[in-house]
Amino acid sequence: MKHVHFHSNSFYSVTYQVSNPLRVDYSQASTAKTWGIGASGELPFNGQVRNVDSLVIRSAIKNASNQTVFSLPYIETQLRGRPERD
Repeated sequence: MKHVHFHSNSFYSVTYQVSNPLRVDYSQASTAKTWGIGASGELPFNGQVRNVDSLVIRSAIKNASNQTVFSLPYIETQLRGRPERD
């Protein structure tokens, strides 16, 4: 699937609404080395995440001792290494 853009269409009997581009808000209260964030069927035609354009951290990331973690987060998609986790 390449460069899929759709807008101003009317679809009837649509069960699930999709987004392109997909924006995901995510929050995790427990400590973990990795966070698995899936698309949950929200991409057109049940597509897979191939690229992530940006990651925005809106507050400090803390460890189990409530101390700020300064290491830089990065992203791996299913097609670049690890499979997505729900």
